[in-house]
Amino acid sequence: MGIRTAVYIAAFLFSITAITTLIGYESIGFGVQMGDSNRTFVKLLLLVITLFIIYGFLTAMTFAAWSVGESSARQGWGEKLSGIDSLIQRKFFTLNVAYSIFWGYGIGFGLFGIIAVMYYVLLVATDSSILTISLGGVPEAYSQSIFTLVGATVGAIISEITFRLFIVSWMKEKFRSVWWGIILSSLLWSFTATSLWDVPFGLLQSGWQFVIFFLIGTALCITYLRYGILASIFSSSLVCAVGMFEPILFSTGNAFTIETILFGVGMVIPFAVAGIGLVRKEEFHFSVDTIPSHIKRISERERMAKELEIARSVQMSLLPKENPHVIGFDIAGICIPAFEVGGDYYDFVYLSDNKIGIAIGDVSGKGVPAAIYMTLTKGILQSHAEENVSPKVVLSKVNRLMYKTIERNSFVSMFYAIIDLTTKTIRYSRAGHNPVILVGLRNDKHEFLTPQGVALGLDDGGVFDAVLEEREYKLRSGDLLVFYTDGFTEARNDKGEEFGETRLLQSVADKKESSSEKIVDAVVYDAKKFIGDVQQHDDMTMVVVKVG
Repeated sequence: MGIRTAVYIAAFLFSITAITTLIGYESIGFGVQMGDSNRTFVKLLLLVITLFIIYGFLTAMTFAAWSVGESSARQGWGEKLSGIDSLIQRKFFTLNVAYSIFWGYGIGFGLFGIIAVMYYVLLVATDSSILTISLGGVPEAYSQSIFTLVGATVGAIISEITFRLFIVSWMKEKFRSVWWGIILSSLLWSFTATSLWDVPFGLLQSGWQFVIFFLIGTALCITYLRYGILASIFSSSLVCAVGMFEPILFSTGNAFTIETILFGVGMVIPFAVAGIGLVRKEEFHFSVDTIPSHIKRISERERMAKELEIARSVQMSLLPKENPHVIGFDIAGICIPAFEVGGDYYDFVYLSDNKIGIAIGDVSGKGVPAAIYMTLTKGILQSHAEENVSPKVVLSKVNRLMYKTIERNSFVSMFYAIIDLTTKTIRYSRAGHNPVILVGLRNDKHEFLTPQGVALGLDDGGVFDAVLEEREYKLRSGDLLVFYTDGFTEARNDKGEEFGETRLLQSVADKKESSSEKIVDAVVYDAKKFIGDVQQHDDMTMVVVKVG
């Protein structure tokens, strides 16, 4: 998180908040009495409460919202902060700032016009009426123009950083949903807008006011998403400022003429800044020397996330793209990595003489190293599987190459089987992997295929070849083979309980009359339902073979 930037913004916000409070000092505590205390004491007390408690809390809230919101926005949305970045780096006359001002003002004026039309329609077509509680202390301020401009800026900064930058960006990062962030932001802002934002034309005495707030919040969210946070701040502050100063603008008294001129000058200054930026055509970018350290870290994290996403895509492309279509058998497989990339592996190898090889493996460890070894395992297996029709010989050759390649503290468990599609015979060997479940025998019994063997990569071949066992089994119609990794059986819920083999068998038994694909889906559903909101801690891989 960018604490230093958040401190700058919080300090600026509290400073202009203090200016607004002091300029509007005369309106503080109007109509409030505290026993026999005189008016001066009441005003001073309420000044302290307003400035240091109420606005102190809002400043702290904005500080936290910027810290979290910036961290979320930097991950893919860094350009939406470029206008603010330019101002913080004291680069006021850049295209980043200029475009933010022009779009912010354009959308702000358009939004103000839409609000005016909506008010007119509602007042004419419904029984709504305007409830004007007060004029927000504008007439009583020492300078109505400065009070309005600075006060609108305060409300806009708090609203846009808290409800747009923080909520929308955080929802997008956590839940990969922009629209849910917009909806939540607009809903929450609709409930709190009256305390942070002065509504043009006053409040409506009906539920339509909430609808108007929601639409305004949605428009400001879209402004942030399309043109950046600085543009949404300008849009929000313009609507708020014009709404606050409206009674002064339409006043027929000469006392407010100078204030009206000052208000107009204050509104024009940003245009002048934007104009200079367009003429200079200088675009702001962080240089190697000026980029803050927290942005470097966020950028590095974003780069790594993108690379991991690419790695995940590549890894998933190495797995079978479709299930085998072979006569007399129904085969389906799935792999669900626990993280961006994983170490589980399954594969189908089409062999000569109407045979198919089925492999499932699990690399020790997790993440990128496991994924690399998984890719290596696939390549080695396929290079030898097509040459041999003996699972033991294939695994023996794979083991020798794996032992020479991987680190000594790493290993790969694997179950490799070859099915003769003509004779419906399966030959199989197990290199330290979970046994395959055979379901569908007479009396609904099941058994585990558990030939002896040790994991790949632990031994150079002597012990491995001596222990490794190959078996053969004659399949019958209705038999069901379930290959799986321990990601299913060791999946834990919030009580620390494991899904286990018993639940796995029950899930398979409940759907054994269905297709292989539906059986896989059922087991995945039951396992995820069992773990609930607990994060998946290991890859889940399964292959189901149903004999027709």
